[in-house]
Amino acid sequence: TINMNSKSAQISDLKLYDLLGNTLFQIKEKINPGNNILNYNLANINNVESGIYLLKIKLDNQIITKKVTFIK
Repeated sequence: TINMNSKSAQISDLKLYDLLGNTLFQIKEKINPGNNILNYNLANINNVESGIYLLKIKLDNQIITKKVTFIK
C-alpha cells in the first residue's frame, strides 16, 4: 500500500527495480488531487521472489525512492 498526496490531477510513474537495476514492473496511474492510496500485490508479478527491491515513484516533479522488502 502506498499513500500519495497530489496537488493536482496527473499521471504517476511507478517502477519496481531489483538491486541490479533491472525494471521488474512499471505502471502509470492517474492520480486525483488530494490523498491517493495505491494497492499492489507483488506476489502477482511473475519475476518477483522474496528479497529487497527499490520502488521509484515520479509525481509532482518529484522522484521518491523507497526500499521494499518482500517475503513470499
